[in-house]
Amino acid sequence: MQFATTVNIEKQPVSINHNNRIMLVGSCFTENIGRLMDYYGFRIHINPCGILYNPVSIAKSLEITLSGEPLTDSDLVFGNGLWHSWLHHGKFSHPDKEICLQQCNSALYNAYIFLKNTDTLILTLGTAFVYQLVENGTVVANCHKMPGGLFSKRLTTVEALVDTYNSLIDNLLLRNPDLRIIFTVSPIRHWKDGYRQNTLSKAVLHLLVEELQKSHGNVFYFPAYEIVMDELRDYRFYDTDMLHPSAVAVDYIWEKFTDAYCSEQTMELCQKVGQWRKMRQHRPLFPQNGGYQAFTEKMEKIEKELKERLPHLN
Repeated sequence: MQFATTVNIEKQPVSINHNNRIMLVGSCFTENIGRLMDYYGFRIHINPCGILYNPVSIAKSLEITLSGEPLTDSDLVFGNGLWHSWLHHGKFSHPDKEICLQQCNSALYNAYIFLKNTDTLILTLGTAFVYQLVENGTVVANCHKMPGGLFSKRLTTVEALVDTYNSLIDNLLLRNPDLRIIFTVSPIRHWKDGYRQNTLSKAVLHLLVEELQKSHGNVFYFPAYEIVMDELRDYRFYDTDMLHPSAVAVDYIWEKFTDAYCSEQTMELCQKVGQWRKMRQHRPLFPQNGGYQAFTEKMEKIEKELKERLPHLN
């Protein structure tokens, strides 16, 4: 008997392995998957502007990264004792204006260098609602706890987002014609928007990806949203806030992702990296014991093999 509706995902026509250069941009779900990719030795770069939720800010972060142009003093704002960038997450904010600017530009420059040779881009869209400055209509990535009167909130349209992403994808392909783009819609519910509004928001994001897939052969979709909503339809798979997926759910989605995009050889290498990391965490009670010496020799042998196969691995 089955007690859940299983989301069956076919093996995808594109594969991901440890030789790929993978950039991940988007919501905190991106951070979850990115950490697992990093743990298992993939070459990745995560969120150059920090966690981003709305598709307009995600696109803007990639456009400014592509340009290679640094921010200037005029791009920063001051509030609540800190300097902020409307393009960046609050982790870049700082009481010192120069440090704030340096942190933002350093992250953008590193991403610019990495994006030059990126062959796989994973974008996780969180919400179609955007906040924009009342004074000039600029969409902000983060309100930085500034007064609510500075912003207006609206639901973006599918048509406007399609235009934005068609332009972005064209620019990306000029840099790398072989780039693959994998979209996901975050399963995290934006409950503060309201239950009805959250549903409308996710619908806009799904329709956006559908339209992009129709017009771009390099665009793919991974159903993280459907896995949580349909297959893991139980609050035991949620964190304590009942909105974010639990660690168990994230691990399950990761298994589904690797089944769809990774070969057996890639997964064997992932297991080898995972084994090595666990061995490194081992703390013996009796280091002088002969058994531990054999353990150390085995670990060093695995480490030597990984250094040869994955020279980028830290």
